[in-house]
Amino acid sequence: MKYDLALFDLDGTLVDSVYDLYIALNLTLSDLAFPIVSQRLVESWVGNGIEVLVKRALSGEMQISEHLDKALSDKAFALFYQHYAQQVGEYSVLYQHVETGLAALRGMPKALITNKDRLFTEKLLDKLALTSHFELI
Repeated sequence: MKYDLALFDLDGTLVDSVYDLYIALNLTLSDLAFPIVSQRLVESWVGNGIEVLVKRALSGEMQISEHLDKALSDKAFALFYQHYAQQVGEYSVLYQHVETGLAALRGMPKALITNKDRLFTEKLLDKLALTSHFELI
């Protein structure tokens, strides 16, 4: 069977980036005088984008509080973006055999599909030397 294109997700598929998110989230919570959270908890919260992650952290659980203050959320998003911009790619690592798999697909067009902000995606790909593997992001 011949394929014309390979599509990839980024976080949790090619890259383990949870520790970067964990650090940025706890810096954000500290700035707001909220208690920090465990890496395990952050791992359970990721997967639905930054805004949901931050709202879960402010709520202290998976279920986002319906009483969450919008001004607080907006401030938290801004702080998280600042921290994550400095943190992205610092502790992220490729999963085992990612480079081998991408190399095996050399010559086949590859696209990356992610809900991560483009700025963060490009920075992460550059830091992990993955940018050249993808024709489309």
